[in-house]
Amino acid sequence: MDAKVAEAVQPPASYTPEVGPAPKSTSRHEATRATSRWLIFGERYGLVFVLIFAIVLFSVIDSSTFPTVSNWRSIGSTQSVTVVLGLAFILPLVGGNFDLSVGANAIMCSVACASCMSRYGWPLAAAIAVAVGLGLLVGVFNGILVTRARLNGLIATIGTAALLQGVVTWYSSGLPIATGISQSLQDLGTKTTFGVPRLVVVAILAAAIVTYVLTQTPYGRRLASIGSNRNAARLVGVRVNALTMGSFILAGGIAGLSGVLIVAQQGSANPATDGIATLLPALTVAFLGASAFSPGEFNVPGLIVALLLIAVLVSGLTLRGAADWVQPLCNGVALIVGVGLSAYFRARRLGGSEL
Repeated sequence: MDAKVAEAVQPPASYTPEVGPAPKSTSRHEATRATSRWLIFGERYGLVFVLIFAIVLFSVIDSSTFPTVSNWRSIGSTQSVTVVLGLAFILPLVGGNFDLSVGANAIMCSVACASCMSRYGWPLAAAIAVAVGLGLLVGVFNGILVTRARLNGLIATIGTAALLQGVVTWYSSGLPIATGISQSLQDLGTKTTFGVPRLVVVAILAAAIVTYVLTQTPYGRRLASIGSNRNAARLVGVRVNALTMGSFILAGGIAGLSGVLIVAQQGSANPATDGIATLLPALTVAFLGASAFSPGEFNVPGLIVALLLIAVLVSGLTLRGAADWVQPLCNGVALIVGVGLSAYFRARRLGGSEL
């Protein structure tokens, strides 16, 4: 009896079940996934599209001056030092620390470089070595304050910046150094190679090296793990203090290089320059750049795109007759937006724990 019942309920061999429309929940799920993909794409490359839009807009509005080779050379030459200084600032930042002394460090190193050539007649190579060496020493000092003395990096490096500013003013009596600068160094700041300003070439090489260190070496990956979660990094055996110290030393050395480039760019060294004001553009592009490519993470490509965006806006508005306050206004707005976006994307990356 049971066998007959089982046979009766079996569908015929030619039976094909009807396939109805997909459940609405599945359709909504696919739509949500598509929207999420577009949002992720927009988060990663939105800043690039804004840059392209700004370039096209100013090229159309002011076609006689903005898209010219001379204007782009000017943008590249004036922003190269900011790129290198931004690289110095971003290294400790990846590890979760601030180094607000890199601007003052660069000014001190520029005075040291110019002074070695002007006052003491040293050759260019020795002057560069002194500048970079002093920058490294400042990095060691900051690293000791943060890793050994356990001081807050933000407060400690502000103190270092004030200290360096005082030392520079004492040494130079506030007077600029504009004579005796090596002609080779001045040529670095004024001449081109294959039509590209030499300062731009130096900035590109420095950016490529720092990018490689941060993304392709164990040091860079471990430093990023410290910035993401210091306690977890320590628990898995990462040498937090040593890597943190290394980030401050590297930042100091790159700040020393920035000082040399300042002398090349200006043909002189001005000890009256405010170190914090020098740092502000680099700090701005570092945070704004953290909203591109790898949202919530500080990265070199994002830094460069952010810097180009601000430079294009300032250049385009200046060519249209805007006043001098345009640049600090752009930097201020970009810094606020950059910090906000960086915090938002970082919170999302950590699963919303910081929202």
